[in-house]
Amino acid sequence: MVRQNRPFPHNFAKEYENDDYYRRFENIRQNLLPLDSSLTNKYLSTTIGQLLQFMETSLGRNATGARQMMKIPHSQFQDYQSGGSLEKIIRHCIEIKKKQGWRRFDFSNPSKSQENLKFLIELRQNLIQDGMLNSYKLFISKYIEEEEKNKIITVAAELGASIVPSEEESTHVLYPSSFCDEGEEGAEYLRSLRYSSDKKKTFVHVWFYPDSYDHWVSSTEIEGINDNVPETPKPWHISCSWIFHSKYFNEWMNEIDYEVDEDDIANKLNSQIPKKTKSKRKREANSESTIITTSPITSPINNQIIEQQNEQNEQ
Repeated sequence: MVRQNRPFPHNFAKEYENDDYYRRFENIRQNLLPLDSSLTNKYLSTTIGQLLQFMETSLGRNATGARQMMKIPHSQFQDYQSGGSLEKIIRHCIEIKKKQGWRRFDFSNPSKSQENLKFLIELRQNLIQDGMLNSYKLFISKYIEEEEKNKIITVAAELGASIVPSEEESTHVLYPSSFCDEGEEGAEYLRSLRYSSDKKKTFVHVWFYPDSYDHWVSSTEIEGINDNVPETPKPWHISCSWIFHSKYFNEWMNEIDYEVDEDDIANKLNSQIPKKTKSKRKREANSESTIITTSPITSPINNQIIEQQNEQNEQ
């Protein structure tokens, strides 16, 4: 099935004005009433939707001007559990608002962009102090050529990641981009995440796009849903495209999309490499993913990244 006009990125402000989203905030609202007794589920939901929209507009791939920080990982906004990451984010938001003397949040007002950016920077710093944002320690495998290695080192410094001298110290082991299975040309690969309450829609992740681009599609477009989430490997073994795409979108990408397959590595190197669990994990994670025929999903991203790099080299 061919899909026209992919909703990338979607309108968070509109998406969060929805009864299904309002209900998710009930436990969080109850816990935060001592901070602000006027809180409602609708207010919390619409505020988070507007914050996400502002973050995408001012810091996402289509932002104009310099991006002053990386986007806060979208996964932090998906934990609706009592005491979870979203509750902690909202708690910090309320505390910063009170400290600033604001009567209300106004993320949709263009005249408040600079104030809101300073707000986001302070929020991110608070999350770092709380240990909520990951520290990225990258080990560059010996298979990566010197020119690409130098690019990785430069981008890692820009994104705040560190390069470590051994795999044992790393959170991510990087391989050449050619080691990653990008699927068949002309196919769009989705990973099903969850159903709507009426089962008519499915929330999906598209390979090689960030988690903030996850969105709803009609359930008639997909087959099955992946209920099994394998353990996170330590460290990740992934294509170096992961870090270049992270810079492009200004958001840490989903590692599962970039996992390398040990059999492919062995074939490419024509040598025996000790087996690891990572490719099995990727197969299991995507065993029920839908493939929707459309234009290639990775090529436009890679082409735009290459164009950006060429422009920087000419400057």
